[in-house]
Amino acid sequence: MIKDLFLDINLTDTCNLRCSYCFERDFFKKESHQDVLDLNLARTYVDFINFCLNEKGIQRIRIGLWGGEPTLKEELIDFFIKSFSNEKRVQFFIFSNGYSLSNHIKKIMLESDQFEYVQISYDGNPIHDMHRVNIHGDPTSSKVIETIKYFSGSKKLGIKSTLPVEDFKYLYEAYLDVSNLIKMYNIPNTTFNPSIEYKGNYNDNINNYLPDLEISLLKIANHIKKTGENYFTWFLTQSKALCSAGYEMFFLSGKDIYVCHGALYEKETSQDHLVSNFNKSFEDIFQDLLIKHKLLDLNNFTNSFENKQCNKCVATYCTRCNITKYKYSTKENYIDRWIDFQDQQWLCKCFQLNGKIKLALDRTKYKGVG
Repeated sequence: MIKDLFLDINLTDTCNLRCSYCFERDFFKKESHQDVLDLNLARTYVDFINFCLNEKGIQRIRIGLWGGEPTLKEELIDFFIKSFSNEKRVQFFIFSNGYSLSNHIKKIMLESDQFEYVQISYDGNPIHDMHRVNIHGDPTSSKVIETIKYFSGSKKLGIKSTLPVEDFKYLYEAYLDVSNLIKMYNIPNTTFNPSIEYKGNYNDNINNYLPDLEISLLKIANHIKKTGENYFTWFLTQSKALCSAGYEMFFLSGKDIYVCHGALYEKETSQDHLVSNFNKSFEDIFQDLLIKHKLLDLNNFTNSFENKQCNKCVATYCTRCNITKYKYSTKENYIDRWIDFQDQQWLCKCFQLNGKIKLALDRTKYKGVG
């Protein structure tokens, strides 16, 4: 039974940035084209969400607004917010690049009680401006920082960072940049949590980059020990959490429903992760969600061989994308591929290195804040 239902909605397949590492960039369309979501289909989404609210077990629905860049679709954001203005069980999240947001959108995100979380993508410099450029190729950090400043003191704001393997050598500088912003603008509920750009396959050459990662991690650890301030999630959190994609979380794009946002952009396997579509009745769609929920029940995986192996690992923190694991797995059936957490050994090596340094830092018994 689903209690908290996460429905991510693809508002648009256009974007005002051209980030070099973005796995969506090959799918972006010109702003003049017919977009993936129009107002008529948005009304269907609202009707379906209201249907779900009346189903047994559903206590809350969290709606994530995605793109492309979702803030390019102000009229759709307004429409969804107004559609659930009197429904306390519906909360909104938005995942934005933070570039050129209108005052209207920023005001809604900051002041509306329905917005629970606002995620802004900022990698920390020099990494950010090397990769996150606008459609003309210009750097974007100054405008993104202005957006972060607007949310100064807000508990809603989170900062999302991406870390390409080739930029491990800049991790320390990026950490200093983001942690300074956190302190400068009093952002209480966020830390520097870079996501290694995991879509690639570095099994053959990750050893070329691990020395850079080790040097950067040691610099961060020494800085934390010296200052007593820790804003680095990898050293703060002990977590090997399983993803809830397809279990409590689903992604609505056009008339299709996938297990998550990332599934849509894997050309070879996207159809494997298709859950349902809006050509069906709401009753049938909801049953499709329940079937996938039961199939991907996280509790079924806790005793799997893969997780037993992971539990013995020295890594204290790691992130695992099931969509990517599925893509690279050589196993045969869906579930085995879905939980094949060890098919990216290069990524395991990165987090194992971090785990060793974190454990050494913990043994110093520093009194950190963060």
